[in-house]
Amino acid sequence: MNDAMRRDCEKWPGTQGGLSQEIFGVEDRLRHKLIGFRGNRLWLDDAMSIMQMTGGRETIHEMARQLGGIYVHVGDIAPEYDNTDICEELEKVTMALGDLAREARASINDDGKIDADEEGRILARHHQLCTQAMTYVHRMVAIYGDSTVSVHREVGNARATSR
Repeated sequence: MNDAMRRDCEKWPGTQGGLSQEIFGVEDRLRHKLIGFRGNRLWLDDAMSIMQMTGGRETIHEMARQLGGIYVHVGDIAPEYDNTDICEELEKVTMALGDLAREARASINDDGKIDADEEGRILARHHQLCTQAMTYVHRMVAIYGDSTVSVHREVGNARATSR
């Protein structure tokens, strides 16, 4: 998990000390938390702050992978989206499903087995399908949802609490 957090930190355009200063108010706290110096550790709210500040999503991808799932990032909804765009999103879902089916069939037809490279290509197609499906649902609800539904979207830079 720490490797994923480090990869997220590397996405910061400045130094790790600069990122630490932004999140914790001191330059060395992030380094101490990443290496476990004197019992320091990164908490979930720290990881959230790092991902929000850097735009990285390695940590959440790794958490989902370890829990047997996947993380799907759904982008912001453009205000000019309409029902034509939603239909196009649904077409993208069906195309992604077709791509997954073709990739799986090709892998199995080759030798009746799925090797590591084929698994990687199948999982990439699967992730693409999930992303397209989640995007479709997210946008549909954002456009057509009534006042009882909400599309959660947090904006801004969160700050972690120091521990």
